[in-house]
Formats: sequence, C-alpha cells, structure tokens
Amino acid sequence: MTIFRGKAVGSGGQAIDARQVRQALAALADPAAGCELRGLPSGRNLIVRGQDLDALCAAAASLAGSTGIYYTLNPVPVDLMRPAKVGDVLCRRWVLIDTDPCKPDAHKDDSATDTEHEAARLVTQNVFDFLSEKEWPSPFVIDSGNGYHLLVRVDLPNTEHARVMVKQFLQALAVRFDVDGGAAIDTAVHNANRLAKLPCGALMVAAGT
Repeated sequence: MTIFRGKAVGSGGQAIDARQVRQALAALADPAAGCELRGLPSGRNLIVRGQDLDALCAAAASLAGSTGIYYTLNPVPVDLMRPAKVGDVLCRRWVLIDTDPCKPDAHKDDSATDTEHEAARLVTQNVFDFLSEKEWPSPFVIDSGNGYHLLVRVDLPNTEHARVMVKQFLQALAVRFDVDGGAAIDTAVHNANRLAKLPCGALMVAAGT
C-alpha cells in the first residue's frame, strides 16, 4: 500500500515539516479551487487556492502549535470567508474510508494501542485489496495515528444523490469488512464538507503491507 506516514500536523505541539506537508497538499488539494485548512480545537480556518503550495504551507505553519491541522477533503470557493458548509463544496474529489479500532465508550478518546492500531491496519488492507480486485483507482493510505484512512479519488457532483451513494458505499464496506471487537469503518463520514487530518509524512510504498 502507498502510505502517508505521520499523525496530524501540529498534534501535541508538533512542528510541521514543510517539505512533507507540501508533498501531501500537492497530491490532495484541487489546484483549480480553494483548499480549506482548519486548526482544531481552535476552529480557526484559512482558505488558499490549491495551486499555491507556498501559501498552503504557510497557512499550515500558521495553524500549527497545540492544535491539530485538518483540511476539507473536497474543493471550496477560493473567496469563502468562513468554514465550509455542505452547500459550499464545489464537487466531490475524494471519498474517505476511515477505519478505527473498536473501543469501550469509557476509553474511546484514548490513543490506540499497538494491537488496536494493527487491527485497524488489517481492515484497511482488506478494503484496499478488495478495491484493487474491483479495479478501482489505487487509493492513498494514510496512517491517522489512531487508525487508517483510505482516500479514493472520484469525480462526483455535490448533490444529495452523490451523498447517498457515498453513504451506501461506506455502509456496504462496513458490513463486509468490520471485525467484531477489532476495528470498524466509520459510516458517518459521507458529508461533502468532511474534514480529515492533514498528513505530514513522506509518501512511500510500504512493501509487504
């Protein structure tokens, strides 16, 4: 699998690696539209045209610190002056398949153990292999720290029909691949203005994964 290594930029006061952030944004941002970066939990956001990688990296650096840095999966207007709502999204460019370990409610916010993280990786691997067998475009695989993200490239309008298709797609994957007590695919990440952790690791091919 091809993997962006690394946790959320700025998580726990982590300084960003501008080269790695630039590599991630070059792959993920739509060059013809706006890309929203948002610091959480502060909620402060910046929107930069996707082709301006220098400005995007500067925006990521300005949001780094005690908060994690997230980005909108799908393109938004460059002149948007507030956090993106569903209706602001111009189109769908990515489908997020988010796999996390199953945890008791009392420990849902705890960091994943090595065993839990591996459970999420195995589910992600199975989904990746399934999509490959069906000749889907090869997705990006991102280690989110707690679990794994698959990002599948698509070209869909921002419509209710597209939202329902993505929702049903995630639900079908969950039925097929969720492991009781192990790891599960999040079926709630179908909204067009979905945020995801900005990866800050080098893009590499992980042999044997």
